[in-house]
Amino acid sequence: VSGGPADRAGLRGGSRITYVAGQRIIVGGDIIVAINGKKITGLDDLSSYLEEYTKPGQRVMITVVRENQLITLEVELGARPPLGQR
Repeated sequence: VSGGPADRAGLRGGSRITYVAGQRIIVGGDIIVAINGKKITGLDDLSSYLEEYTKPGQRVMITVVRENQLITLEVELGARPPLGQR
């Protein structure tokens, strides 16, 4: 989201469009692999960690794969969007 916490921290979203089984998918961008040193293997891991161990306004260290390199970025968490906006 433009201007959101991830954008302000420098996280990069996908930029290329591809189609898989007729579904439009955006690919590329940063791949989150850890938060505060805890390994993340998917969206469920990330959501669970954020819900259990963090709160809005807290700063966390996010490790991402970007162009085949590991990069760690500091992110200040915003409020979690309502269910209909996730």
